[in-house]
Amino acid sequence: MAARTIIVIAAIEDAERLSSVGWNRWSMTARKLKTIRGAQSEKSYSFQATLSSSGCGETPLPTRGERWVLYFSSSDGAVSEALPLALAKEHDPRLKGIR
Repeated sequence: MAARTIIVIAAIEDAERLSSVGWNRWSMTARKLKTIRGAQSEKSYSFQATLSSSGCGETPLPTRGERWVLYFSSSDGAVSEALPLALAKEHDPRLKGIR
């Protein structure tokens, strides 16, 4: 995560489960709430995320309005990594104090 130069907090607009044998994988759209680091002019994003294996059961879909952290390597609008805010805060000290 440290190599990601742009960090955005976004709210999930829509999520759907993708067929992915062995994994809980989703396709999502989200709208930008706040830029934490760097410059990102886009206001909405489409991206995919995989957070757990299906061996642990089916993980619920992210809900509308749920806050996620989107990481970017450049300002082209392509999400490099996406994590729920609570999980990202456990691993990224740059998010201290973000709610």
